[in-house]
Amino acid sequence: MRHRKLINHKKTSPPAILAIACLLLPALLLGCGGDSPSDPNGTTGNNGSTADGQLPPDSPLLTYKEAAPIDLAGYDPTAIAVDLDGNVVIAADGKIARFASDGEPIDFMSTKLDDACITVAGKNHDHPGHIYVAGKNENSEWRVESFAPDSLPATAFDLDGETERNIRSIVAGDADSIYLADTAQRVLWHYSTEGDLLGKFDSKPSTTAATEQTDTSPGFIITDMKHFDAAMGPDGLVRIVNPRRLRIEAYTSRGDRELIWGRGGSTIETFYGCCNPAHIDILPDGRFFTLEKGRPRIKIYSIDGKLQAVVAQKRELGTTPVDFAASPDGSVWVLEVDPQPRLRHFIPRSDNSADNDNTDEDNTTGE
Repeated sequence: MRHRKLINHKKTSPPAILAIACLLLPALLLGCGGDSPSDPNGTTGNNGSTADGQLPPDSPLLTYKEAAPIDLAGYDPTAIAVDLDGNVVIAADGKIARFASDGEPIDFMSTKLDDACITVAGKNHDHPGHIYVAGKNENSEWRVESFAPDSLPATAFDLDGETERNIRSIVAGDADSIYLADTAQRVLWHYSTEGDLLGKFDSKPSTTAATEQTDTSPGFIITDMKHFDAAMGPDGLVRIVNPRRLRIEAYTSRGDRELIWGRGGSTIETFYGCCNPAHIDILPDGRFFTLEKGRPRIKIYSIDGKLQAVVAQKRELGTTPVDFAASPDGSVWVLEVDPQPRLRHFIPRSDNSADNDNTDEDNTTGE
């Protein structure tokens, strides 16, 4: 927003300056995701959330309950995904392990990649069901490996070693491609599954979109180098978190930005703190799942950013999970490592309405 210079030859008195500052301070704090100083006692905000962003236990938005967890003792997990059959797949200490929803081990895949992230290609991909893993090899160089649905190795390629990288997320794209979210370069890399670089997205303004004239975005603003996530939508658009701007951006495979939604704040509809959401996931039916850190909470939005439900919040989660993944049946797997590694499982309550829409506000900006 441009500011016009005000010309006034009359000096403003100190009391007047103080009064103006008192009026502006709450708005500035709320714009940064902070709580309103005028609400120090935790009174309710939109949808009944308190000032700490939590809903009361009887809120109609809380539509999930916790089921039996899966113990991961002996593993050092870094990331999880869910395959097309609803089995949960983890990347952990040089191996990929797959578990049935009841916790029964199914199979294991060997990889020498550390600090790995993982994804499973959807039905619209050229290789549905393939598992893609990105991590560091024994020389601390970044590498991508894939495994077929029968767990046999498929393809592998190394990333350019001359470019500093810190890959935090891998996403199976459309057709025959994958995306890699890189906090070192602050970009989303677009590769073919054979390792050909197809492009990169940096969120910087496009000169071809008229609506970009009011958006002077410097790109993806990333201050927490551990978190930068993306997910593929059923409409063919890849959704990318712009963490410091507390919003979701949607792009075509060519890198054209089509949609923006999300905003900072302390109420349940908004994203709290400086850099959220930390993780996202999207189901084929368009349900959009978010995991926030700091004040941990997992929420479900429509594909265009309208809050539908809350899976869990700080009351249930405690500390921020390492990762999470949504299953085709609508349940959510949460990877926890403290005090011990395990997979927590949140399932919809039997009396839930699948079409619940509890917000009266549209946070979407089309481009």
